[in-house]
Amino acid sequence: MWCVIFAGVPVRPTPGLRARLAGADRVLAADAGARSALACGLPPDLLIGDLDSIDAETLAALRRAGTPQEVFPREKAATDGELALTRARALGALAITVVGGLGGSRADHGLANVLLLSRPELAGMRVTLLDNANEVALLRGGEHWDWTGAPGELVSLLPLGGPAEGVWTRGLRWPLRGDRLEAGSTRGVSNEAVAAAVEVRLAAGQLLVTRALGPGQADWVVGPGPA
Repeated sequence: MWCVIFAGVPVRPTPGLRARLAGADRVLAADAGARSALACGLPPDLLIGDLDSIDAETLAALRRAGTPQEVFPREKAATDGELALTRARALGALAITVVGGLGGSRADHGLANVLLLSRPELAGMRVTLLDNANEVALLRGGEHWDWTGAPGELVSLLPLGGPAEGVWTRGLRWPLRGDRLEAGSTRGVSNEAVAAAVEVRLAAGQLLVTRALGPGQADWVVGPGPA
């Protein structure tokens, strides 16, 4: 089951983004993320969070639609985004796309969402953070990620928590063939897609894989399967 979570940072409902999200089995909105969900034509199945940042118009629209709500106190031990991730897992999600969990004016929220990818209970799931220009996923040892990209798309490989061993790539300008990337090194930053089929494999460790639209790319290229 593929679940899309809309987080609080607004996104533009471009054709590419809407196509990337089409076919989701469940849609959750974390607080103000409900506005982006409606703009993308994906009314949420559930609104979750402390509701301290959602605008009155969006909240009224969801109430008229009868959208279920799980409301938490503002003083809590988890962000609305983490609450939504926990709920998605409880619903049986095997793949999760978090939209609007990057960028914005709060670097702490963006970094926290990236680090959430390393939670042990998410192992074996494909969880990605997505916005209009960037996508982030975490590979654990033995995992791979392949996608349909576009020539010029920027791809960076960032070890998390220690060295990434046996990094192998396909479709990138500077290939890696079982290389070791050290934590804290920038060696894996700003590689570039040179083919439509791109793949990254990891033998051991943890590796953040980031995609960014390249110069001249205004929207996402859409490939098969969940984003």
